[in-house]
Amino acid sequence: MMRAMALEYPTDSSTYGLTQQYMFGGNLLVAPVMNQGETNKSLYLPQGDWIDFWYGAQRPGGRTISYSAGVDDLPVFVKSGSILPMNLNASYQVGGTIGNSLTSYTNLSFRIYPLGTTTYDWNDDIGGSVKTITSTEQYGLSKETVSVPAINQTKTLQVFTTKPSSVTVGGTAMTEYSSLSSLISASTGWFYDTVQKFTYVKLGASASAQSVVLNGVNKVEYEAEFAAQTGVSTNTNHTGYMGTGFVDSFDAVGKSVSFDVSVKAAGTYTMKVRYSSGGGNGSRAIYVNNSKITDLTLPLTTNWDTWGTATVSVTLNAGLNTVKVSYDSTSSLGINLDNIAIMEQ
Repeated sequence: MMRAMALEYPTDSSTYGLTQQYMFGGNLLVAPVMNQGETNKSLYLPQGDWIDFWYGAQRPGGRTISYSAGVDDLPVFVKSGSILPMNLNASYQVGGTIGNSLTSYTNLSFRIYPLGTTTYDWNDDIGGSVKTITSTEQYGLSKETVSVPAINQTKTLQVFTTKPSSVTVGGTAMTEYSSLSSLISASTGWFYDTVQKFTYVKLGASASAQSVVLNGVNKVEYEAEFAAQTGVSTNTNHTGYMGTGFVDSFDAVGKSVSFDVSVKAAGTYTMKVRYSSGGGNGSRAIYVNNSKITDLTLPLTTNWDTWGTATVSVTLNAGLNTVKVSYDSTSSLGINLDNIAIMEQ
């Protein structure tokens, strides 16, 4: 299960000699904090998209990054395209108390990180046999499809996407719940977690395969609180934000937020900027790969607890790109910045 990076990525010379990180199975990259007093862990991410298992922050690979962590933290990244089977407790907590029953799972869940079409052959120890789960990401059509094999007990999908407009199973619309506790009490249905960016889809026992479709979805947003920040701070003192918080004190020339983003193919994409501007009509300069492309107007929002979205077209290279939202001399007013979204085609 524990695999040296060079064995998993033999053609990537940057993995040679990495002794303080490893792959756990084929999908999880683990980089324990090894040195006393260390607060920033240097770790290498191979090519592809990687998602922080604990916080949902997306980090494009093919480079070494610095991860803020102490000795009590365990940096874990999930390779995009992964499907992870898990036996969770009743509250869907990782590391929570679960039983050791030989006849049923405590809370069978499948965590899915969409990328193209991927499969996972799951060995069902209780139901018997190997069962294949398939994820088909079609962001160009604004949908994600999960083919679930026959599993004769309740199970839940946790799909890493933007919030769906609807979820269907076998073509029939499922009930949306406004809280995880409501979903836990229900026999089936779905709920969107704006912090973890997971769509929870709870399915009943079924003696036949089930097709689950998430409609109106796209690649998860890049949260400002996880981006590189210059002169700004983070906060949680206004409601309605996504992720774990938002960027605050974004109110003077020289302040900026820089996002590392990635796309599968070079081209022109729609970028959405989620912000609040309770004091009036603001604006920010947008840079892509160090070149300024426009001054983006951020219209007045009702108040600081109300979030608006402004859109701009950006031309991106395949793979890693840098997008900077900056307060330049041409910019105006203080804003709060929640996230940016790159709409995959």
